[in-house]
Amino acid sequence: MSGRQQPLAQRERRGSYSRFFEFAPAATVAAAFAVEPARADMAACIACFERIIDDYLAANCAVDAVGAVDEVGTNSVRSQSFEACCRFQRAFEFTERMEAGLRVDELGEYSVRFGIALFPPGEDDRCRPLAAGSVVRVFIANATGKPVPLTATLRSGLLRLAAGG
Repeated sequence: MSGRQQPLAQRERRGSYSRFFEFAPAATVAAAFAVEPARADMAACIACFERIIDDYLAANCAVDAVGAVDEVGTNSVRSQSFEACCRFQRAFEFTERMEAGLRVDELGEYSVRFGIALFPPGEDDRCRPLAAGSVVRVFIANATGKPVPLTATLRSGLLRLAAGG
């Protein structure tokens, strides 16, 4: 061995993710695009990533389906994606059921970088993902359009996805 680190695509494994969610990607893809539901392409993967993150935020961070943060009874803040990337690790088609691994890679004052990957269901922790990537969400004040600090509710929900969280 030369001491060089393996590329990220070769290091990513199912065991690298803190939480897993079963989902039906074909429905997300068909709803987002008028394409063959089984077709795995970049835009379809990003749509799945966004949906999984939205579902997690709604269930664990008091963020509704359109990205509004409900803090003290008001929807004054929204979650907005500012960056998304996806790397295919191997050829695949969307199936009836898949599993998504989700983690928080970076948690800032105004934003969060999610690490996310798609896996066939039931694989062990050494399994490489079908596709992996990241999404950066920034929390924006509706009134000003400017970034705002994460609320305590948001931060608490996001910390559950951080390494060791």
